[in-house]
Amino acid sequence: MKKQIHLCISICLLLLLLLLLLLMLLVLLFLLQQQQQHQQQQQQQQQQQQQQQQQQQHQQQQQQQQQQHQQKQEKHHHHHHHHQQQQQQQQQQQQQHQQHQ
Repeated sequence: MKKQIHLCISICLLLLLLLLLLLMLLVLLFLLQQQQQHQQQQQQQQQQQQQQQQQQQHQQQQQQQQQQHQQKQEKHHHHHHHHQQQQQQQQQQQQQHQQHQ
């Protein structure tokens, strides 16, 4: 009779251990998945930043072209020159807005 009880207890203990192991495995898997997702998110953020930088570069090129254009026009029309300056200021504001994001 005593032997049977002992056997039951040991079996129960074994089962408990197995359950614990399973739980630990599950937790590990969960953590791994989360890490991978986090890494993916970081990569996406980096890509977005790169895209923004490219857009900014493009805008800067446009500004440079406008400046060259202004210098030519300055000799002819002084009034027109003023209008283009306003456009440039707007573009710079857009750039600053992008950098904040």
